[in-house]
Amino acid sequence: MNLHSLFLNFIFPIGLLPLTGCQSLSLFSSPIQKRGVSGFFKDTILRAKIIKALSGKYSGSITLLIQKGRVMLVGYVKTEDDRQNVLQILGSFSDIQHLADHLILGTGSENAIDDTYLSQSLQSHLFFDARISSQNYHITASRKILYILGTARSESEKKNVLGHAESMSVRRVISDITIDATFDTESTESHQAIQ
Repeated sequence: MNLHSLFLNFIFPIGLLPLTGCQSLSLFSSPIQKRGVSGFFKDTILRAKIIKALSGKYSGSITLLIQKGRVMLVGYVKTEDDRQNVLQILGSFSDIQHLADHLILGTGSENAIDDTYLSQSLQSHLFFDARISSQNYHITASRKILYILGTARSESEKKNVLGHAESMSVRRVISDITIDATFDTESTESHQAIQ
């Protein structure tokens, strides 16, 4: 089965399943990036596998940021046992290259609307900054903390991204931004997020 058939017959229908909560485990929460179609599908398949493994008990409380096998967990779990359970489940996935745990013990953000505004504002700033390939960044916010996972084409681009984030009214910026100059030579793909 080729990647196109896999997407149409398996991945896309899963993405249409309803999931509850503002900060839900979302299958398609990020744009196609300059990592090639193969890299995009690998991350999409990994996202689907994680959602399947965590769905039910943790749906609606954890946000996944995924890029090139790097996974950032943001959100809430009720107990430390829940956190360890999530980490143990994800630890069994061989296709996760790096796992960053930013889970908080609790029941949810009191400022979900503010958090949504913050993440969308930063996405907008990056999109309109010609020095930045905005499609290469995943962004979410929780309790006025901005989380960024992405790949910059240069140290200068990384500084510009962090400059935008730190200029906003946030408590903190947590980022995992790698630098890969080869992004300049790869084909440009759509900025459009797949919903």
